[in-house]
Amino acid sequence: MSIITAEQASKLDDKYLENLSNAHLLSLNKKLLATVKTLYDRLDKCSSNSSFPPSSDKPWQKSNKNPGPEEPKENHCHEKELPVKTKNKRDHGFGRTQQLPITAIVNLYPERCDYCEAALPQERCKAYTAYYQIDLKEIDGIGGYSPINTKYVLFECECSNCQEQSKYKVNNYNTSFDNIKLSIWRLIGTTLASVLVFLNKKQGLSIHKVKNVLEELYGIKLSRGAITRSIHETGLAAEPIEEHLKEELFSSDLLHSDETSWMEHTKGLWLWVYITASTCLFLFGSRTKKMAQEIINDKFHGWLMSDGYNAYREYKKRFRCWAHLKRKAKGLAESNWIQAHFFGKEVLRL
Repeated sequence: MSIITAEQASKLDDKYLENLSNAHLLSLNKKLLATVKTLYDRLDKCSSNSSFPPSSDKPWQKSNKNPGPEEPKENHCHEKELPVKTKNKRDHGFGRTQQLPITAIVNLYPERCDYCEAALPQERCKAYTAYYQIDLKEIDGIGGYSPINTKYVLFECECSNCQEQSKYKVNNYNTSFDNIKLSIWRLIGTTLASVLVFLNKKQGLSIHKVKNVLEELYGIKLSRGAITRSIHETGLAAEPIEEHLKEELFSSDLLHSDETSWMEHTKGLWLWVYITASTCLFLFGSRTKKMAQEIINDKFHGWLMSDGYNAYREYKKRFRCWAHLKRKAKGLAESNWIQAHFFGKEVLRL
């Protein structure tokens, strides 16, 4: 039975109904009945009986789920920031105030002349700059980590062949993010950086709490900006792993796929997740068929487990997610349509 459209409903009034014959009135009543049932079904839809996300549930629908004693909630996403003093033109910035003892010194010498390729002897080199790197070192025998502070000294040398000056150069690698370059010249070492990623991403601690953990456990004082930058740099250093993960997904027999909304600052994106028994890959982008085809393409020949999103439907070897099917059946069982109601109950029973 078809339902009446908004345009048709706007033309209905008392005068229009009075001029209709009994046959036309009966036909109109059937359409109105179908429209009322359809609209009531739509009003009752939520995340428990349809494919709508939980974020779309109304407040009273959310409050009915597992009511119990309230516990203090910890917000890992938006840590309350401390008030920041406004900086004027005459204010000066501040560097690191903590002075850790130097545990090791590493000398970095240029090996060959930049101009004539002649070998450069280390005894003729002079130090021209240095930088410090804080890291964690595993304690032998007892486990755990202790902080270390390594001083890296960079040398330059005058070539005896062409009398030109050559310096040890630190290579910088540009990344896809503005103002972030990967380099060995960095304050935070690799082990400490991995601990920062573990605390923030795996354990869900805010940057402010990560900062407190470093001070409490290791006596290392880092600014929130330095911690954030190190986490970003570590993520960018792992960027080449993405292609390796894709190859593992392509060769899998069963692949689970889903997507959800994701805010990046003020920009609305979508987080796509692809999971197999041994691999997990996250991608960020728009909710389009092109994004789905990053993985679901001619290279993948296994079975796909997904919801009913249209972007997945062109792939033929596809399972429907069991949870989504149960919610669809529950929605039919709660429908105002008699046939849909009994069919939904039978599907749930099966």
